[in-house]
Parts: sequence; C-alpha cells; structure tokens
Amino acid sequence: MPPLLLCVCLLALSACGGNPEPSGPAESSALGSSLPEGSIEESSTASSAEPSEPEENIPLSYTFTEEELLPGGQLAMDESTSVADFSDMIEFDLSAEFPDARCCDLSGENLSNSMDKLLYTQFDSKTVWPDSLPEGFDPQQIMDRNRNPGLGVRSLHEQGITGKGINIGIVDQPLLTGHVEYKDRLKMYKELNTLDYELCASMHGPGVASIALGGTVGVAPEANLYYVSHDFGKSGENMAPFIEGLTYLLDLNELLPEEDKLDVITISRGWTSDLPGAAEMESLIDRAKEEGIFVVTVAIKENYSMDFMGTSRDPLSNPDDRSAYRPGTFFADDYERSPSDFQEFLMVPMDFRATASPTGTEDYVNYVNGGLSWATPYLAGVYALAKQVKPDITPEEFYTLAMETSSDIPYTDGFGKEYTLYNLIDPPALIAALQNQ
Repeated sequence: MPPLLLCVCLLALSACGGNPEPSGPAESSALGSSLPEGSIEESSTASSAEPSEPEENIPLSYTFTEEELLPGGQLAMDESTSVADFSDMIEFDLSAEFPDARCCDLSGENLSNSMDKLLYTQFDSKTVWPDSLPEGFDPQQIMDRNRNPGLGVRSLHEQGITGKGINIGIVDQPLLTGHVEYKDRLKMYKELNTLDYELCASMHGPGVASIALGGTVGVAPEANLYYVSHDFGKSGENMAPFIEGLTYLLDLNELLPEEDKLDVITISRGWTSDLPGAAEMESLIDRAKEEGIFVVTVAIKENYSMDFMGTSRDPLSNPDDRSAYRPGTFFADDYERSPSDFQEFLMVPMDFRATASPTGTEDYVNYVNGGLSWATPYLAGVYALAKQVKPDITPEEFYTLAMETSSDIPYTDGFGKEYTLYNLIDPPALIAALQNQ
C-alpha cells in the first residue's frame, strides 16, 4: 500500500493577503481519497514522475550563525506568522458530506433538525452558532471532548508521565508560535520559507504540534518543541522542503547540549521510492537512527520494520472508550473489504480530534475526518512518553511492545455486519509493560 501524504482535513490557504496558492498536498492513496466535499484539493501522492535529484539549491548542511545558535544552546526564534482568517474563504454548505463551519456566522441558519449533519461538521472557536440547536449538540462540549487524546493518555499524565524532558522536532507548514498549547515549550522556530508574500499560520502546523505535545490536546504535554517551517507549495511532489527541514534539525542537533538533543522527529508526509528526493530522505533518516532519533513519518515502513494506520470513532463517544473505535474515515471501506490486510498495522487515533487553531492564540478547531497527518504526531507523542519512562528505548522495541500491548476491538458497521479493528494502541498498557521490565 503506498504511503499517504498530508492531512485530508480542509487545508487553509497559506498566504495572508492575495491568497495565491493552497498550502500543502492533500492526502489520498490507492485506498481512495477522503477529501471533504468542497475541499481545496492539491497534489496527490500518486506519482508517475521519474526519479530525479532534489533542487540544486537545497542546502545539504548548515553553518549556524551566532544569531541562530546563541551561547549555551539557546536558539534565536524567527518571528511568528500571523493568524489565519477563513471568513472569506469558507462557505457553509450543510449538504456537503463533511460541512465546514470554520469562521462562519451561522446565526441565521435553521439547524434545529440537522443533528446528523452537525455531528460531521468541522467548526472552530470563530464559528457563530444560532440560538436553536438540536438537543444533544453542544459545540463546546464536543470541542472539549475531542481535545482529549483518548485511550487513557490523560491517566498517564496524572502519574507524571507527560514527556517531560523529551525533545520533539517537527517539519511542517507555518506555525502560530504564540498559541497557548505549546508556546512555553517552543525552543526553536525556524522558517525556511522562500515565497515572496507574507505567510500566515496554516491549519496543519498548529494541528500536528498540538496533537504531539499540546498542553491540553497533546499526548506528551510537557515535551519540548523544535519546529522548522517550510512553504511546501513550491515543490509539488518533490521532497525538497522535507530534505531541507530534516537536514536543518539534524545539523542543529549536533550542536545542542546533551539535555536538549532531539529524541523524536515527526513529519506528516509520505513518499514512494520513485518520488524525487526519496533516496535523500531515507539517507537522512538513516543518519537520524545513528544519532538515536526516531523519525516518525507517514512512510515509516520505508525506514523501519513497522507500519500504522488511523482510527475513527462514534462522534459522541468518550475518546477513552476503546469499544468506540473504528477504522479511519478515509479507508474504512477498504478495511471492511479486506480486514486481514491490516493485521500488521498499529492503529492510532486520527478522526474526531480538536486541535490548536491558526485563527488565534487561544482558539481551537474541531476536525471530523482526519488523515495520517494527525496519526503521525500522536504516535510520536506516545513514543515521547515511553522515552521518558525508559530513556534507552529503541524505536523497534517501542513498536514491538506497542503491538504486544494493543488489543483487537470488535465493531459492527452500519449494515449490521461484524468486523474487528486490529491492534488498537493502548498507551497505559504500553507504559505499564515498560515499568514492569
């Protein structure tokens, strides 16, 4: 199965003023695309391009100036990107498969009989709701519930297992650096963007950062963040921005004090071996392995003997209720046609997640159907928890133990047919197994 690209959630335009281009590739694969109706669709993973070298101007190593690496390993911070505003870009359409109400004023809408559609509607802190909503549909309650990482992760936080002292690197789209979910633990923010217009925060950057280590949203809420931002639009299907970003993090890591060195890097991108730059990415990941860094990507199978996939669940369910989990929205049909094909995959949460929003430093957004972009930082966050408990754990040991402590979840589809969701990750069981070694 070819690896998947970036998140299927509706991608925000990456420019403030002018709105030149959408911000990053949308996620699709041989399993089929799950782009919400009305989405801004961009380049897919399917590539027939001949292998080629990355762009010639990509730095393959960096020399850090005094301005970038200050005495004592304190890093200079690039200026924050500005907040995003979707109010002129998104038109609410209740008939869409996944209606989008972000930044929309719905005060004049009659939604009192629209419970089934509202449960599958994306919305955010800027959404203005009508006075009359269906009984049982409480937007704030839904947002708060979906901010929970689920599967017992918060029970680990109560035990002090929070990723404290663990350092996570991310290469992704522009970040709203001042968001309350991670601003106090953002140790480095570097923009490698080359576009000639002002960038605003993307929906993708705050999403992946907060899922990995957000203070209330994240799996590892006390881990530190080292973040490299890039404008992915310039490269199409070329891996150039990811090569540049990963190179930057690895070169920086060599100069950091021991306590600040990176433990895990998460990149919500996948590739196939024929994609331009794939060989360079794989070489960089080999380098990261030698430095003791686990690089979690959508193409994880290309570099490690492991694989994962994302899950969905009932929209009104408790995220800690394991029985509520199902195959993820974008590949559910394929799973139910051939569930045995997925018995070697570790399953992690993906759909029905609320994350930090790019629209304001205290704003949140509720996503209905996610993509492996959301599953990737979740897995990196669980690894950070495991690394806190056992500092010498290896990626291979972590994955083996995650599979051994996972469980199979029976479920029934909408037609009454029974299936099994294999290998749903169980973070408390994983950590308990480490503690008992």
